[in-house]
Amino acid sequence: MFGWGYCQFAISAISNDTLVSITFPDYLPKIEFCVGLIKVTAQGSTNITLNQFDAVQFESTLDFTGTHIYSYKAIAVFAGSRKRVSEDPSHTVEQLVPSTHWGQEVIVSASTTETLLLKIVSNYPNTRIKLDSSDKDFVITEKYETVVRQLGTDDTMVHIQANQSIQVCTHAVININCI
Repeated sequence: MFGWGYCQFAISAISNDTLVSITFPDYLPKIEFCVGLIKVTAQGSTNITLNQFDAVQFESTLDFTGTHIYSYKAIAVFAGSRKRVSEDPSHTVEQLVPSTHWGQEVIVSASTTETLLLKIVSNYPNTRIKLDSSDKDFVITEKYETVVRQLGTDDTMVHIQANQSIQVCTHAVININCI
């Protein structure tokens, strides 16, 4: 754990009557959220229906990595983190792409002042990963398994290659709780 922060994700619908199924990781306690004026409590799996331009946001001090989101209609999903300290407005957010659009090659531009965490998620079992900043390959054995690697401030550009499709997200190490 790196400091005190909140992990977040949000889902927004593009059309009316969009059914979204969400499966949270087993370690997460009950999650409370609002859909319009309705307060919902969920644990494990839940379904929600959103209309055009509706959005729902989830926030926790625990990591949401491993959450699965499904919809047959187009949706937008954003993930990120924010600090709990009100004097520090640091907030990271990135839009996630559907697993059908993940790739096998990613280049990450890192900061020279902050250490970054890479979260690499596999789309298939037995995915071999090569980081050009490392001498060793490693294998992600399970589908949707997440591996976290830390980049130092001397790793300003990292080339990641995989034999199967992956998603890569970055998080600054300073004062976040999402690892």
